[in-house]
Amino acid sequence: MSGSYIGHADAERIQIDDGSVDGGALSLTSQAQGTIMYYNGTNWVVLAPGTSGDALKTQGAGANVVWGAVSSTGDFANGGDTAAANRTLGNNDNYSMGFETNAVTWLNINTNGIPLTTGGLGANSDTAGVSSTLSSGIDASVTAIPLAALDNFPTAGTVLVGTEEITYTGKSAATGAGNLTGGTRGANSTSAAAHLSAAAIGIVFTTPANYNAVSGGPVGVAAGAQITIGTDATWTIV
Repeated sequence: MSGSYIGHADAERIQIDDGSVDGGALSLTSQAQGTIMYYNGTNWVVLAPGTSGDALKTQGAGANVVWGAVSSTGDFANGGDTAAANRTLGNNDNYSMGFETNAVTWLNINTNGIPLTTGGLGANSDTAGVSSTLSSGIDASVTAIPLAALDNFPTAGTVLVGTEEITYTGKSAATGAGNLTGGTRGANSTSAAAHLSAAAIGIVFTTPANYNAVSGGPVGVAAGAQITIGTDATWTIV
């Protein structure tokens, strides 16, 4: 029979069968509440309790486990939060917050609350504000774009439906159902495509030439003067 023996003389030996000893029969030093037992490659040893909030971390094969602070790094993900309360992005420390892709910080919000953008503002479409839907399907070549409602659309501009931008030069009516006329399909290096009836269509907003301007308002600086905020941007008072 396999097993281990303790004692010296044969008469004093006690056999302990394999697998018959559980953790309750072990006695290690420093058995404080929260102690962790692990194998260090030679013996079973204890890891003293860590600091509150720490996590038990592996250091890979051939290394001992350790306590460590939980890392806050990682990707943003849609967690499906449906709560009505506001959420705070960032932390309570006095640090700026940057948004980075491909090792480039494209948006940085300074500790004074002023956002800085890399490369300026890009074009964007608004399908929640100035928007409508196609009143009928269109192919990739028609130049009259039928909308369920023309309300608030400017008399000329650029719209986005799907991934296609369409520039137009007129409207068949001021409000209500009608067409955007004089359309140029596949504008701004997009591809002309067919679109189904009821597809969302919205105005494309582009960066104004003076997007780096701020209103003088209560600021005691004359119009036309330039001011520098932080170290990254010069603003013109208008």
